[in-house]
Amino acid sequence: MEKLFKAITGAGTGALVAFLLAVTVLPDKTDVHAVLGMYLALMAVFAIIFSTREWRFRTSALSYLAGLVGVSLVLVLSRHVDVGMGVILLVIALSLLVVLYPTPSGVIDVLLAGPLYFSGAMTVLAVGGALNLFGSMLGTAMATVFIGFLGMIGVVTGAAARLLFAKPKP
Repeated sequence: MEKLFKAITGAGTGALVAFLLAVTVLPDKTDVHAVLGMYLALMAVFAIIFSTREWRFRTSALSYLAGLVGVSLVLVLSRHVDVGMGVILLVIALSLLVVLYPTPSGVIDVLLAGPLYFSGAMTVLAVGGALNLFGSMLGTAMATVFIGFLGMIGVVTGAAARLLFAKPKP
């Protein structure tokens, strides 16, 4: 299970690096399929690198998955019903409960947890853009970024508090 958490954390880190490269380096007219290919390639490379290291991650792996699943849930719901701020905040709160249940494995785990929540949200945005899932739903794309930022702040704050107030092991 520990190796899976390391691979998920690596994939999330690869997606974050791909997002940063896409925003800063790639021209605006770059094909979305090329960006998705870059996402997948970097996710695979970082997953392999992280899974071979002796690092331990719990909160950051769950954080990436929570961002991914939370935004996917909002995307699916928005196709069928009107999603308001209450639903968005409920999804964020539920994902924070899942992420913050285990005690973080260390400071690096806490520091990666927030950006990886945002990375999970941006992965859904990249896949949704490449597969044309959003269509003309600009509000859903904006909600994705909002969920990513708000979840990132909540995860870092909660994980840091969880680590700070954790009972030391004898």
